[in-house]
Amino acid sequence: MALHPQAQAFLEGVRDAGEPRIYELSAVEVRAAVAPIAGLIGDGPAVETVEEVSIPVRDAEIADAAIARRARTERSSGSTAAAG
Repeated sequence: MALHPQAQAFLEGVRDAGEPRIYELSAVEVRAAVAPIAGLIGDGPAVETVEEVSIPVRDAEIADAAIARRARTERSSGSTAAAG
């Protein structure tokens, strides 16, 4: 399936801009880079509570709140990985 022409143009513009790839950036840099796009999308659902969580990994633990948070809304509860 071909991409929509506007999506294709957007991706080509991102590629041709010469900026670093998103995976080459820190979490802080990614948040700053996507802020304008997130503004276009708008806010998500209201969050009732946010709990900072740790993620066990082999021989370590990811405990950075900017990496993972558990958010609960009125309609759902669960875990989400979020750079926020």
